[in-house]
Amino acid sequence: MEGINSSSWESPSELVRRCCSEANIHIDQLLGPSHAPHIVQVRARAVLELRERGLSLPRIGLMLNRHHTSILSMLAKSRARMAQEAAQEGRSAIGEARKVSTVRTPSGDASTAKGVKKL
Repeated sequence: MEGINSSSWESPSELVRRCCSEANIHIDQLLGPSHAPHIVQVRARAVLELRERGLSLPRIGLMLNRHHTSILSMLAKSRARMAQEAAQEGRSAIGEARKVSTVRTPSGDASTAKGVKKL
C-alpha cells in the first residue's frame, strides 16, 4: 500500500510498544512509577500520539497506569514545551535574518534593504 503510513494501522498497545522500543526502554519502565526524565519523555510522546488518534484521557490513563488527570497534565506540559520551543526557534530565525540583512554604514548607522535605521 503505497503512500499509507504504516504507523496509522498500529493498535494503541502497538504504538506504546513502538515508543518503548525506539527509546530502548522496557515497557515496565514506561508503565511503572519512574519519574526519570528519559522515561517521562517517552511516556509523554506516547500520550501525545495516543491522544492524536482520538483516545480519551481515561483510556490513555488505563493503558499507562495513570489517572486521567495525570494524562491531562502531561498533555498540557508537552504542548507548552512545544510552543515554547517553536517560539524560541522563531525568535532565533528572526534574529539571524536581522543579522544577515543589517549592514553598518561608515557613519555607524545600520542600513537595511528598506533604508537606514539606528540600532
